[in-house]
Amino acid sequence: MSAPREIKLLAVSKLHRQKRNCRTHSKKQISQIANSIRRFGWTYPILTDESYIILAGHGRYDAALQLGLREVPIIVLSGLKDAERRALALADNQIAANAGWNRQLLAEELGDPRNVAARVRSQPGNNGL
Repeated sequence: MSAPREIKLLAVSKLHRQKRNCRTHSKKQISQIANSIRRFGWTYPILTDESYIILAGHGRYDAALQLGLREVPIIVLSGLKDAERRALALADNQIAANAGWNRQLLAEELGDPRNVAARVRSQPGNNGL
């Protein structure tokens, strides 16, 4: 296991999209991410290579643009080969999608799932989260 990586702030204008990014984000999802950032702050930095090409976090990048942010938190992953960068990008997107839910615990945590969206929207500062 390697040493912990440093999180640093970087101007949004210095970031570059990964041309081979396979993941897509709808406008609705970008707004949801933006609302989450607005409500909870940055909980997961954008991952880049040494040239500030985004490896993981295109949705968070788009949300930052939507919010008009000047800086975003990033972690620079240095020394990766091209194949490693591509594998990381794919894995970062797919691993979460492979997860499941413990439906009993989820129901206990949220109550009736049909009411969750209404409860979240009704809380101050949660415009569409």
